[in-house]
Amino acid sequence: MPGIPLGRFLFARLRQVGLNAVQAVPSQNNFEILNQAISAGLEWTQHSSDLNAGFAADGYGQIRGIAALITSFESLEKKMSVKDAISGSYEGMVPVVVIVGTPPRMEQFQAIKFHHRFCDSQPDVLQQFANWFTKITVTQEILLDPNEATDQIDNAIRECILQSRPVYIELPEDMVDMNIFTTALDDPLDLNLPPNDDELEQTALVEIMSRIRMAERPVILIDAGASTCGAREINRLAKRTGFPTATTSVRRGLVDETLQNFHGPMCSKYDRLGAYVESSDLIFHIGPIKTMFWSPPFVPEFKRDTTITFNWNCIAMGHQLWEVSSRLIFQKILRSLSQERLQDLATYPDLPNVRESIDMLPVQKKATPLRHDVYASLWRRISCFFRPGDLILTETITAGEGARSFVLPRNAIVINSGLHRSPEYMLATTSGVAIAQRELDESKYPFGQGRTILFEGIEGFQQAHRVFGTVYREKLNMVVFLINEKQESVERFMHEMEMKHNHGAPWRYSESLSFFGSPSETSYPVSVSTVRTWGELDDILDDKRVQSGAGLQLVELKIQPQVLEVPGLFSGKYGECPSLLTEKYGFMKD
Repeated sequence: MPGIPLGRFLFARLRQVGLNAVQAVPSQNNFEILNQAISAGLEWTQHSSDLNAGFAADGYGQIRGIAALITSFESLEKKMSVKDAISGSYEGMVPVVVIVGTPPRMEQFQAIKFHHRFCDSQPDVLQQFANWFTKITVTQEILLDPNEATDQIDNAIRECILQSRPVYIELPEDMVDMNIFTTALDDPLDLNLPPNDDELEQTALVEIMSRIRMAERPVILIDAGASTCGAREINRLAKRTGFPTATTSVRRGLVDETLQNFHGPMCSKYDRLGAYVESSDLIFHIGPIKTMFWSPPFVPEFKRDTTITFNWNCIAMGHQLWEVSSRLIFQKILRSLSQERLQDLATYPDLPNVRESIDMLPVQKKATPLRHDVYASLWRRISCFFRPGDLILTETITAGEGARSFVLPRNAIVINSGLHRSPEYMLATTSGVAIAQRELDESKYPFGQGRTILFEGIEGFQQAHRVFGTVYREKLNMVVFLINEKQESVERFMHEMEMKHNHGAPWRYSESLSFFGSPSETSYPVSVSTVRTWGELDDILDDKRVQSGAGLQLVELKIQPQVLEVPGLFSGKYGECPSLLTEKYGFMKD
């Protein structure tokens, strides 16, 4: 039985489950770990900070289904940025393996003082780092015994994938190159879901099928964590039942949005879609993740007696809770539906057709400056730029709101996090998504035919500019639409319109890439465009260079400031919002 270094075993196992690249910042105790990752055939993507590496791992994991972040105990001790990044991955249910390099075991046991450290010299001092991660990882494995290390690694990777959440592995420096003798790599890791309890599963299935048969106003609402319940099964459920289907805006594209029964994201309880969902007698709420991204007056809370809530490991209906796998239940539901024909809804509800919304946009003169309007013209026009397989990311505020108006082709995905509030999150995450998509392109996967597209605000661009160093070094392909509104609307409403701190110094964004080391070589094209009018927007969306998505394409959208409509959130101070929505329905008042 040939021996294999423990570090190489770890990365060989990760490669077996679909990992092709690791995200890391080199430091004292992880150099050998990085060498073993390369020896195992993985790419090592170097980042400018542990925070950016963690965000990139988050983006990579959302696309590939597994990611790895390599750091060291020094980084954990001096900076809490790794924990910040992983906490968001935990809440967002993204599978990330956190690998932490630590000093050799003998130095730990002898309580040798380490330089630049704040902790004392007790032998178990490093245990505190694993303790920090107990709330944001589902498994913490500290590798100390070579005889148990392979089982610990397999357990961590298995739980990471099955629970779709981060795990923590601590690897001492002296064990990285230690030879172990095992045949475990000859057998693939068992990633099958544990079977449900037969009695619980049958009880849940009978009750759910009964509700489906009796429903007169059903709806399927797909939320941010729905992918953990089975993307393929959810897509088939929407097609097989024909039930009206909607999403939240945090994660779109999980279900085929070209289906006739897909009616867009649920944005408000006051529009036709929101009113229908509120009055439904059966709501399939799949993968809810509660987040402050939902702001008044809309919060997705539904009546218990009409809602079946599907989480990855449990199903709730009324006051009943079944601890069963939703993915396995969906498979049983689909099998039951294949054996019987559901009656069509007596009268299909009058709900919006998202694809027709583009044809109803008002005509804009070419010389008219770009502005937001109540028709979401900007976002719907940009939807014509999308094509199948695109991976679209939006920062949380302006572009996140605009993403609700996107019209997506088949196999396009929108990643719109309501969990990570850090301004630099989305640009760093996009680098991880671009790495993942490059791998998919090489494997001819459906998403590999698309592009990586980011909609970023000026604050995130300013704070995450160091990410471009990684973009250039790795020659990542992405299209970045920079939303330059010249003002932070929400802050201006909350802290008075004319306060001095609402007027920051402007950047010359179109010139900024040259300061980040923009390469001049033709093999990696970098271009910058500025759009001020509707005519220029149409020209740039038709530009073959931008459409190709090759290299780095930065498009600055200079949106003309105007007298902003006051949202309902501030209506008590500034008066009612003069929008079509409030004119018809009005906002709820105390």
